[in-house]
Amino acid sequence: MAFGPTFTAELKAAGLAGLPFTWSKDQGVIVDQSQLTPEQQAALATVVANHNSAALTNKLAIAADANLQDLQQKLINATPAQITNYVNNNVTDLASAKVLLTKIVLVLAAIWGSQS
Repeated sequence: MAFGPTFTAELKAAGLAGLPFTWSKDQGVIVDQSQLTPEQQAALATVVANHNSAALTNKLAIAADANLQDLQQKLINATPAQITNYVNNNVTDLASAKVLLTKIVLVLAAIWGSQS
């Protein structure tokens, strides 16, 4: 199984970015970790074991979802009144509130990520 698009970010989050090891993205295997300490090797093994190759980065998730793209544009260009109307029209119960909140958080993460 190949390493997915979030693998590099997962390595960075585990403090492994820039360390002397190599991997095969297409094969989803660590090729050489001989220069890592035992602690670093254990951390790397944990990242690999927990990696979900199907997971998408926030930008890829939005790019793959037309509804999220639409919501992103609405949030970028909307006035406070328009956002209020959108929420009032799309949130009718707890389940729809969770759906909308998840979409908004994904969009905000992508917007903030594109600015860094």
